[in-house]
Amino acid sequence: MSVRPSRLLQLLLFGLLPPVMAQNPQLYRIEVDLGVVLGLTEVYPEDARLVDVGLCAWRAAGHVEELRGLLEEPGSAPALARAVVDCHQEMRTAAALLEESGSRVRAPLLRRVRSILTELELLEKHPFPEQTKERTAHSARPWTEAELAPLCRAIERADFDADKLEILADWLQHGGCLRVAQLAGLLALFDFDSSRVDAAALAAPRLHDRENLFQLAECFDFSSSFGELRAAVGD
Repeated sequence: MSVRPSRLLQLLLFGLLPPVMAQNPQLYRIEVDLGVVLGLTEVYPEDARLVDVGLCAWRAAGHVEELRGLLEEPGSAPALARAVVDCHQEMRTAAALLEESGSRVRAPLLRRVRSILTELELLEKHPFPEQTKERTAHSARPWTEAELAPLCRAIERADFDADKLEILADWLQHGGCLRVAQLAGLLALFDFDSSRVDAAALAAPRLHDRENLFQLAECFDFSSSFGELRAAVGD
């Protein structure tokens, strides 16, 4: 079966798509990796498994283009989530095929496919903050320190970061908002940078002063962790 690449993917295959065209940095990275996967699988069409990997990549590319279209539609979070899951399934299939392949390009293809899977897993955990910005609590009254105190105590009592994240997620479902300085105090209660990234990404749609997000850089042990947060929340 012959599949004609879209104009977007043709540009990606030749490295002509500048980063500034990306609505979402994670989607841009996925598109670049897909472009490489598509290019390599077309170079070695004699390998049946690589042909199947290429077909998985084409279908995944279709889901990515669907995601870009949905980003223009307010309230499209459920459809976005389905498209991410569909794309994820295609790339998991591609990874499984590559594990069984003896092709000379197996290793570089696996690196790209695993990179795509990592980005998709991040999107599943922190889906498209730009779809929730219009429903954030920016205009709501921030919680007072007294109102936030029970949350701080509950997180402090939890033994593991996973439990702390669950407590924070439950709290955020109740409405209201918090300031960046308050979020910084909450992040200090987590043990690991990876958990701080997850916690900050969860709370980002509830920030009253999101323009001060840069202040959270001091909350992480490693500067790369703040970079991960910025990528997760689309800043």
